[in-house]
Amino acid sequence: MCWQLLSPEEQEKCGQNIGIDLMSAKISELQSEILKRTEEIESLNTTLARRSDELSASEAKVKESNDKIEVDRKCIQDQANLIKRFKRKLLLVSKVNCNNFCYDTC
Repeated sequence: MCWQLLSPEEQEKCGQNIGIDLMSAKISELQSEILKRTEEIESLNTTLARRSDELSASEAKVKESNDKIEVDRKCIQDQANLIKRFKRKLLLVSKVNCNNFCYDTC
């Protein structure tokens, strides 16, 4: 089992003589690698949590903007309908005044 922990270069270097010093160094190297990977995982988890919060905030802003757009669209539609009604009334008043003017002059 100790032999399997060694890289091919290390196996070639030491031959069949696996000493305590070599195994101690290898275990220390593996522990350092585990510690480095653990820190890397924690860093990635922190980044993931931060990005997830940013995404949630962005989604909330998008929803808020879409709601505002819908309210604005309804307001514009109401204003357009009001303008159409005023145009119709103005046209009717203009026709009535024109007809009255034509009857008065004739």
